Amino acid sequence: MTPTVSEQIGKNFLELIDHIRAIRNDLVDPAVGHVTFPQLKVLRVLAAHPDGMKLKELAGELKLTPGTVSTAINLMVRQGLLERSPNPVDRRAVAIRLTERGRCCRDAHFRFWHTVMGGVLREIPPEDRQTFIDVLEKINGGLQKHNG
Repeated sequence: MTPTVSEQIGKNFLELIDHIRAIRNDLVDPAVGHVTFPQLKVLRVLAAHPDGMKLKELAGELKLTPGTVSTAINLMVRQGLLERSPNPVDRRAVAIRLTERGRCCRDAHFRFWHTVMGGVLREIPPEDRQTFIDVLEKINGGLQKHNG
């Protein structure tokens, strides 16, 4: 039986993620730290908030429950990627911030992304790249309606 369009897209997305993960694990220096895609998202969000964020704010931005984010934060603190410190505005609260190691890890993974993906995308004609971007934006927009 011929796979449906959604099955073909799903298969290709999963393969894409597997390829990216495998190449990333080969090219990113293990001393920097291998992080999961969800952890990389935490690093990206916190990099935009140098003064740190409260757990509840971070969970809201990530669209996850505070319990889920707390578990991830605990692991990332043990890995030396994040730190908890007193919140300068609210002494009862804790600010979650990137450590220097967390910043280096984030930067290394984004350099990887730009280098490897930039090289792969150069092999695709510019008009196809734009079509790909347009389709991804439509998919993300459609999924956001279901998630919102």
